[in-house]
This record gives sequence, structure tokens and C-alpha cells, in this order.
Amino acid sequence: MLLLAAALALAGGATYLLVGSSSTPTSATSTTTPIPANKVALSGLLGHPLVAPECTPLKGPGWVYPIGPPVPGLPNVVANIRSDLYEVFAINYSCKQADAWIQKFSRLKVPIRYSGNVTVLKGPPGYYCSAWPDANGHAYAGGCQSKGGGGCVFASNGAGTQYPNGSGCKLTGGDKAFGWNWNVANRRVVFAHDSNGVLHLIHVSGSDTNVVFRYLNGSYELDVLNTSGIGYLDGFTWTPSPGWSVTRIKNATGAACSLTHAGKIFCTGRVQPPRCLCTGNGGSVSVDFTAAPTKKNAGYLFGGSAAQFKVTKMTPVPYLIPGTPQEAAKRAGV
Repeated sequence: MLLLAAALALAGGATYLLVGSSSTPTSATSTTTPIPANKVALSGLLGHPLVAPECTPLKGPGWVYPIGPPVPGLPNVVANIRSDLYEVFAINYSCKQADAWIQKFSRLKVPIRYSGNVTVLKGPPGYYCSAWPDANGHAYAGGCQSKGGGGCVFASNGAGTQYPNGSGCKLTGGDKAFGWNWNVANRRVVFAHDSNGVLHLIHVSGSDTNVVFRYLNGSYELDVLNTSGIGYLDGFTWTPSPGWSVTRIKNATGAACSLTHAGKIFCTGRVQPPRCLCTGNGGSVSVDFTAAPTKKNAGYLFGGSAAQFKVTKMTPVPYLIPGTPQEAAKRAGV
């Protein structure tokens, strides 16, 4: 059975990329000629042959990844993710028909619900369709399922029952569906076939990056691995722990990195996404640097706090990155 509704529900509660306000970098220049974002995104298809139920990416109205409302006491939120490409899949449904509906949906204005809930749309007869708004209120991501899909029925002993997507309930609906931009609406949703060959959409655990902080002999090292289901990691900042400041970047590989006036590390580049969310084969950035305390009794410098590392920009790829070795093998991913 298609687990479409579960992934839709989970995407409504997806966390966003939070970026605190940062100082302007002293130098963050790149020696490469800028490449349009949609060309960068499409270049990922060179090593990712599309396999059913994937459809050719659709070009449509430009969309901007939404952010949550301001939260008192937390830094301002920024999420620079935008594109005019749409990831598309169609399960037991025509890609051509799916494209036609998505072209209509992507031009609709839907309410921005700060609860994260979807808006139900009128789609093909007998289908349940819903979508989320982008930052400007356009239906930039969503899906449709046959037989009024979207229902979630608890079993008689539903308490504590675990299903493949962790929803704790059994999903109803037909085996025909299509969707668009699920790789950004819920960046950890993947295709998977069960032992009977039935296709599922499931939600996997993980995060967009894996950050490792090391103490070296007289200096420090920051390693950042792209593990995201969204796509390319184009920029990030790292802030030292309170009472400390980065004094010098000795060496950086995988991206162009510099210091801000506030003593933070600021990096830009095109860090490749993983071929599979099941492996650690995404692109990486390594930064060797020195740091010094800015006040007495500053304590030790540490680097593993989630508040210290902020993604500032990403380029989404127009396909779902595989989540299992089996699915990745079908798409030449591993």
C-alpha cells in the first residue's frame, strides 16, 4: 500500500533550516564563474538516471522555500532555498497527466498556515490532493492519491503500534498517486520497495549535515558532510562557543571559507549531495583554524552545538535522493 498520506503528514511537521543573523565576511570570494542554480540542479541528473516512478523535472513558476514565524528569544530565521524546477513522481499514473495538474497547482495561492497543515486542493476526480505554500503563498509542493487517500485509521490496539513510517496508524487510499517537490517539503522522504515489490514512500531519520569538531595540535578542525535530501550545500556559518573567536583560517578544502568581523567562519561553495541517504558519500568541507578566548574564564572551545552551525543557502535537486542501497543501485547511486 502506498504510504503517501503519512509522508504528507510528516512533511507538515518538518523542521526548517534556521540561520541566525551574521556579520558580513571580510572576504568570501570565489574563483569560479557563477552557474545558474537550475543548471547546477539539473547537472545532478547526469549521475542519476530517472527510474519509474520518477518523472522528468518540471519547470514552472519560481518558488521560495518557506520559513516559520519569528520565535521570541531566538535569532531571525533565514532559509535561502529557491528554484524554478519541480521534482515530480507519478505512481501508477501518467507523468504527462501529473505535469498538467502540477502546472495548475503551482500557480494557485494557498493559505500560509503557521501550524504547518496542508491545504486541500481540487484535483483529478476521486483523488485527495493537498499542498503547502512557499514563502509567497504559492502551492510549491504537495501530492495527490487515488480513492480519497489521506485517511489514517488506528488499529484497535493502536497505542504504541509502529509502522514503517513511524506514524502509528494504518493508511487508507488507492495505489495511484503523484507528487511534486517532496524533496524540499520533506527532505527525508524516499522511495522504497518492500519484499513483495510494492512501492512505498517512507520517512527516514537523519539531518541535512553531519558536523565534526576536532582538537588538533595548537589548532582546530571543522568537518562538514552534506547528508541532505534537498541537494547542494551552498553556504554555512560556524560560530565558536561563547567567549571565543576564530583568529585565522589556516586551510579550507571543499569550499571557499573566510572570517567575519565577529570571528565566525563563513563558507560558500557547491558541496555535492549524497548519492544515497543511506551512505556518507556526500560532498564535504574541512576547515583548519586557530581560535583564542575573548574574555577571562572563557572555558573550553567546543563546536558540536546545533546553535553554532547554520546552513545559509542550498540548491535543491529535482529528484528524490534514494534512501536505501537497493533503490540507489537502481539509480546508479552506489
